[in-house]
Amino acid sequence: MQTRTIIPEAVIASALTLALSSPSSRAGEWSISMPIHAPNLTLDLSATPADGQIEKSVGELFDMATAYATFGVKYQNDDGHYISYQGWYGKYGNDEAFHQEIPSHPNNPKEVGMGFNMKQQIHAIEMGIQLLDSHDFELYGTVGVRDYDLTIDVNVWQEGLGLPGSDLPGLKSVRTEFAWHEITAGIAAKYTIHGGHTLDASYSLGNGGSYRAEAAYGYRFDNGIFTRTGYRVDYFEADGIPVEESGVMFEFGYTF
Repeated sequence: MQTRTIIPEAVIASALTLALSSPSSRAGEWSISMPIHAPNLTLDLSATPADGQIEKSVGELFDMATAYATFGVKYQNDDGHYISYQGWYGKYGNDEAFHQEIPSHPNNPKEVGMGFNMKQQIHAIEMGIQLLDSHDFELYGTVGVRDYDLTIDVNVWQEGLGLPGSDLPGLKSVRTEFAWHEITAGIAAKYTIHGGHTLDASYSLGNGGSYRAEAAYGYRFDNGIFTRTGYRVDYFEADGIPVEESGVMFEFGYTF
């Protein structure tokens, strides 16, 4: 397992608490939500003993999903500054992510395949400092921390078929586990079209090479219920293994 600890989360949490604890900042609003990301997955394993690349569409990932949970909470004070937390947990598995027959001999073809199981947790804390609020347009500078916990199991197999005496089935299993933290910095913008209709976009970069970019349309009802629909790209590297998750996002929540 690889662990990269950049700074304890307690230090970040203390700094965010102090930033939002001034007397003029105690009023504001809270929101809780379920932020769902429905991504396509690209997993480059060329730097590992498995030596391959896995690409899965959002439909295939849903078919492979064995567990999924998500939660978000946000507080924004009357000065426009905010602090938020979002967490995701997912488990995916596919015994035949890649399968191909190799015609090494007409009477003795071989089959090779690769399967994988992946478990991931991502926790993100972010503070937004309002830099501009003018003509329904808001601009924020953001800082925070993202915590990653990722386990990838890859099974590579080959099997000889056909003639007696052909190669016996072979199986190679590779497990990689990673856990690390990254400090993030970025920018976010929001435009209120009219009423409860909004457009927002954000980009943040982690000091370990990760980045997150998203853009969404949102609507807030008079009773406090809100929705956001858009597109998100998450990219990070786990000890040299590039992982990209990109696709539609949907958030449903309540503000009070």
